[in-house]
Amino acid sequence: MANQSFQRTASSSRGVHALANLPIAPDSLASSVREVFLVPPRFDESVAVLIERVELLPTRRKETVQAFLENLNGVIRTHSIPFAYTYSQVHSLHWQRFLIAERIRACSLPNENERESAARSNAKNKFEVFLAEENGLKVADEVLGRLAALKEETDSLAAARELTR
Repeated sequence: MANQSFQRTASSSRGVHALANLPIAPDSLASSVREVFLVPPRFDESVAVLIERVELLPTRRKETVQAFLENLNGVIRTHSIPFAYTYSQVHSLHWQRFLIAERIRACSLPNENERESAARSNAKNKFEVFLAEENGLKVADEVLGRLAALKEETDSLAAARELTR
């Protein structure tokens, strides 16, 4: 059960982990952002060996280890709230851009009932291509830029820190 919840939370959005997998130069923007904000790793991949080994333990110990892993996942998710919100905002803005463009294009369809579903379908396909381009680095760069700006704004930084207490 714990394994399933880790996989679901870790892989719920494409491109989220492009930042976690970036090589980091010490003087890079990613390094600067990571001094303040947690960019979460793929938890399911990070603990895969432990999850496999848990199955070998007696039931009593298995429950303890699974509870520990769930708590660890919760701590990581809590401390990565600023990243998660920023990623969600960037993702949503780009999705809206694709959806609006496809809704405009769908206005030329003769059947009004098919317009919204056609627009959503086309937007979804184009958006998936966009997210896959350059391994999601376009979105990752934008997230880094927004987190770097957040780091420089004292009020916003204070609010972000409050979320992770």
